[in-house]
Amino acid sequence: MISIRAHRAAWEAFELKVVPITPNTTLSPRNNPAGGRAHHAMSPPRQEESTTVTDGIHGRRIRPDEGPLLRRLRLAALADSPAAFWQTLGAARTLPAADWARRAEGGADSPADLVALVERAGEAVGMVQGFTPTGRPWLRELGAMWVTPAARGTGAADVLLAAAVTWAAQAGAEAVKLWVAPANRPARRLYTRTGFVVLGGPRPITDDPSVKTFVPMLLPLHPPQRR
Repeated sequence: MISIRAHRAAWEAFELKVVPITPNTTLSPRNNPAGGRAHHAMSPPRQEESTTVTDGIHGRRIRPDEGPLLRRLRLAALADSPAAFWQTLGAARTLPAADWARRAEGGADSPADLVALVERAGEAVGMVQGFTPTGRPWLRELGAMWVTPAARGTGAADVLLAAAVTWAAQAGAEAVKLWVAPANRPARRLYTRTGFVVLGGPRPITDDPSVKTFVPMLLPLHPPQRR
């Protein structure tokens, strides 16, 4: 059994750096140099369309025509929890419909990019985005994760996170990275019980020191390969 400390030391050696999703980032299909199949012994259970925790709650990938739904969920997230995200509600509101459409299309069916939703009783109550950082095909990063206040405590967040981790594992990623606001204790508990470990103290996600700081966390999926 490899200890959490050993996992963290091994992955910190790669000097992971964030490539944040910016308003100009489009989630479009890209080649996946990581390739390969996930090692089933170290991966979450394979899922086809959804992961069900309780009746009426399941996760799924966004559909290509659901740009308006993506916009609605993202704006709701920024209005509800502005401190949890680097992007502002005002900036997101200015994005054109074509931008949301591109993000939905790109995140619908790609091993490199993801937009996943969680539904409760047939209604979308949360979202998460995933992408492959430039030059790091073995890594997947998650961001923009959020569930509605009414769906918290129902297992919806666990289902949503499981869908994203399964996507990364099936794409052959060696690890999943995310960033969480230091004061967001419920989110940190969710990530910790899923297996994420803290990589260090709070830091800005851009070179601008005036921006919000976030805590980096990592979930190892497969043993790191020599490079």
